[in-house]
Amino acid sequence: MHLDPAETNRRAYDDARVVALYDLDNPPGEDHAYFRRAAEESGARRIVDLGCGTGSLTVTLTGDDRAVVGIDPAEAMLRVARARPGGDRVEWRRGTAELIAPASADLVIMSGNVAMHLIGQDWHDALQRIAAGLVPGGRLLFETRNPVRRAWEDWQQEPTERTTAAGHLVESEATSAPDADGVVVHRWRTEYSDEGVVRVGEEHLQFRSVEQVTEDLTAAGLAVDRVWGDWHGRPFDAAEHPLMIIEACPQGGADPSTRHGRMTHVTRDARGNHDGHDHGPPHAADPPRRRPTRPRDRPPPAPGGVGWADRQGDGGAGAAGVPSAGLRAGP
Repeated sequence: MHLDPAETNRRAYDDARVVALYDLDNPPGEDHAYFRRAAEESGARRIVDLGCGTGSLTVTLTGDDRAVVGIDPAEAMLRVARARPGGDRVEWRRGTAELIAPASADLVIMSGNVAMHLIGQDWHDALQRIAAGLVPGGRLLFETRNPVRRAWEDWQQEPTERTTAAGHLVESEATSAPDADGVVVHRWRTEYSDEGVVRVGEEHLQFRSVEQVTEDLTAAGLAVDRVWGDWHGRPFDAAEHPLMIIEACPQGGADPSTRHGRMTHVTRDARGNHDGHDHGPPHAADPPRRRPTRPRDRPPPAPGGVGWADRQGDGGAGAAGVPSAGLRAGP
């Protein structure tokens, strides 16, 4: 039976064995610090963590004057999130971006490459849901991988052994080159040697240029405020930075007084081919803020929106052969 990318991505993370290794392979990093700082500086009181995964970031966003919602399509992930210390302070919802109510959020976060797991129309649907869910002055923060740096070439690994809390593992992975739409297929194989059990899985991830991301956000009614190249506020340069950290808001909601200035980048297609010209910023930025998303060398997590756009939780891909980020694509 053929499954669409969204369902394939959901199944990849709705697996108790994968979840058992998820937090081990995706510990909190600079990305979590960035999102927490952004939430604090923005004064957000209603926060949605779309693609929350096991909730390791989500629970740290809670506060006495905040309402935090964690959304993820994988029940196996949410079981861990609910049981986590502080989990009782979050409203957990199983599903995708369609669960974001209109005008209900000051801040929406998609961490851990969740945006990349939103494939095709699921990506556009998720952005529209987010745009409708943000109040005037609200903000969307997420990170995605820069296709110019061709990260998929590093997501290849021959069988490698390691010992974990889940036992002795032999793991391998392989990733296809992007298709015409920038979609790669990341496949992994994990052998649990102590039990004689083998698990195989795959996820679909879509690379988009900064120009494409900007165009898609605009079409959904959102405006790009900032594009950072790391979690410390360096302006994004496509020729240099593997990661793009995007800050956006509903159109008309940016504050020109906080405009950051020029962002340099080089236009390339989804496969990273240079078009021979350097270009200025695709869309100037306005308001400030920071955010962190682990720019790992491993592939990003699985999707979650209308399909997978909802999984953001921990970001980055897992250790050899085990998906580790928690992202989804979906509306």
